[in-house]
Amino acid sequence: MSEDREYEFYIYTDGSGKGERAHCGGYAANILSIQHPDVSYTSVVGGSSCMNTTRAELTAILEGLYRVYVYFEMIKRKLSTKTKKKPTILIVSDREDLVGVINKLYTSNKHGDLWARYEWYSALFDIEAKWIKRETNMMHSLSDRLASGFRLVMSDYIQSQESVDHIAKT
Repeated sequence: MSEDREYEFYIYTDGSGKGERAHCGGYAANILSIQHPDVSYTSVVGGSSCMNTTRAELTAILEGLYRVYVYFEMIKRKLSTKTKKKPTILIVSDREDLVGVINKLYTSNKHGDLWARYEWYSALFDIEAKWIKRETNMMHSLSDRLASGFRLVMSDYIQSQESVDHIAKT
């Protein structure tokens, strides 16, 4: 990866979970593009009641890529796997293992359903990933706060629903 390379899209991603056991998880992706002002600045935030940290991180990447894909559909620009000049995307993450898989440094056997989706996007886009140290980039810090906040809100919601269900049963 060239440090001075310009990308069409920068996707800053983060996921928040409670370790590698499935609990409430949240993810966030922030998309920036100077060349495509219609999509810059876009935030994607979401989560699930059954999501570990790695799955949350991968989902953030995929949701960011999905928003870029939808943008091209919206402007009616055909994306093709046969084109040599594909839109360029840099994914910025604090997960060194995911960056390594994206940059083809090694493979992963976990979360095959998500990696299959990633492979589909990688045929349409020229994707690279960059690892950054946590809390050293303002856009990544924003993704971290959005993902963590969503996870906490979801956790509180599930706990309140469990309380309501318990009261209803008594």
